[in-house]
Amino acid sequence: MMITPVKTKTKVIARLQQQQAQLGLFGSFVRDEAGPASDVDLLADFEPGRKTYRAICAVGYLLEEALGRPWRF
Repeated sequence: MMITPVKTKTKVIARLQQQQAQLGLFGSFVRDEAGPASDVDLLADFEPGRKTYRAICAVGYLLEEALGRPWRF
């Protein structure tokens, strides 16, 4: 099932609130300047000792599915 890509700050925040993670949104979506090719800039806060490559990838794929946009780090 393909999820519709987010297009506004409100949509990004609504989808992120459905996730069980501490994430900060910054960049063009915060400034309401995002366009069709804009990426979603996020800061993920991991608990001490939990920031592993596997955990980063898991969060990335989860966000890609939730936001309908590809991820990279």
